[in-house]
Amino acid sequence: GSATRAGGVPRSPWRCSAPPPANSPGRRWPAYALPERSPLRSALLGAAAEQGIDVVAEIAGPSNIGNHLAGLGIPATAGFGAVYEGLHATDERVLIETIPIAQAVYDRAVRTLMG
Repeated sequence: GSATRAGGVPRSPWRCSAPPPANSPGRRWPAYALPERSPLRSALLGAAAEQGIDVVAEIAGPSNIGNHLAGLGIPATAGFGAVYEGLHATDERVLIETIPIAQAVYDRAVRTLMG
């Protein structure tokens, strides 16, 4: 196939994961959840528990980066992080003191995954 689309726009090497065209109904990637036995899921939940955080794993999406990566066959997660309000709104804000906790969870999870 051609390396570019009409107008010279490069084709994405991940066409299988691209969202539908803007004018199509239901424009979104499918909902996604890490399998229960996923090492990534286990590492994140375990790291959160070590920080005293009781995380309930849920389905993510539709249409976030985790869904895009899942379409590429890459285990991913979305949604865990600092405490926030007004997500993607004009008054979006984050509780600053929760950022180090989220960072510590991700740090511990990565260290666990790297062995």
